[in-house]
Amino acid sequence: MASGSMQQIRRRLRSVQSTRQLTRAMELVASSKLLRAQEHAAAAHIYLEKMHELACRITAASGGISRFTVRGAQEKRVYVVLSGDRGLAGGYYANLFRMVDAAIEGKDARVIALGKKARAHYAQHAYLMQADDLPDISSPSWPYALAAHLLRLTEEGEAGEIWLCYTTFVSPLRQQPVSLRLIPALGQADKKDTQNPAYQMEYDSSPEAVLEAVMPAYLFGMLSAAAAQSHCAEQAARRMAMETASDNADDLIDRLHLSYNRVRQTAITQEIAEIVAGASSV
Repeated sequence: MASGSMQQIRRRLRSVQSTRQLTRAMELVASSKLLRAQEHAAAAHIYLEKMHELACRITAASGGISRFTVRGAQEKRVYVVLSGDRGLAGGYYANLFRMVDAAIEGKDARVIALGKKARAHYAQHAYLMQADDLPDISSPSWPYALAAHLLRLTEEGEAGEIWLCYTTFVSPLRQQPVSLRLIPALGQADKKDTQNPAYQMEYDSSPEAVLEAVMPAYLFGMLSAAAAQSHCAEQAARRMAMETASDNADDLIDRLHLSYNRVRQTAITQEIAEIVAGASSV
């Protein structure tokens, strides 16, 4: 009986040790990718903020005349959900989808899901927007294609508001899901003092014409910057998840070693007792 228990513990121990090697390797890979991704994410964060601020200024200056600020289709919302293709990242995807689901509840909304995880999550939902002509997110051309697709939706009146939902990298221990309205690009710029000379801009020929010209580059830049942030946050979440899994495996291995030693000690004690009892009866 004790021998059978010892064999079960040994099998369990080998299984946990094998899993620990895998999680430790994935932790090291994620750490290596995170170092490179942090550099891109830092630059992307600055670009994203400045680009959005500029778009807000131009949109505010246009006075709502541009087709990108028309209120007729305001009730129609399109949410671009940016996710990844791989799992084992802790609550990275769950937090993002929870935020998006809360935002679209009760609204006339459609979702453009980017990444295998987002497509799998929204596959059974009626508000999933089929965009089969868009390339996969692993393709370097996807921001161009998606920007053109979003502009097409705006022109055709299929989207009054376009929101970008992704996860931003705050620190290696914290990743924050955020939603940013791309069209109309109204935000912090509306609250600033437009009489401030540092804020005022001159347009040639008009704010509406400038907005029309910069909108494709604006959408492409925002999508690319958000993708860099999202990738960095994903690597940080995966590294943290794999580190936690490795630590849990270490604790489980220690407990299994302790259990094995107890069972082995019990078996040895029982054998000694049997030998002593046999010798006493002779």
